Amino acid sequence: MNKAFTPDPRIETLRNAITEAQRFIRLATIAKDSLAKEQQGGNGNKDHAAAKRSSMDLTNALVPVRNPNKTR
Repeated sequence: MNKAFTPDPRIETLRNAITEAQRFIRLATIAKDSLAKEQQGGNGNKDHAAAKRSSMDLTNALVPVRNPNKTR
């Protein structure tokens, strides 16, 4: 009897974390460039806010990588 192949769920977890990391790097680079053009003393902008949100999403994507027994 042949068992059906079941892929390792850790692969999908890592793929998700990699995707979020790439998204964060892209948005952080945009925010850095945008803030560099802004006058000093500015309070950020939409690009900076998007990078912060992406940072939180990356943190959430890393939780199952660190502790696969806990789910969100």
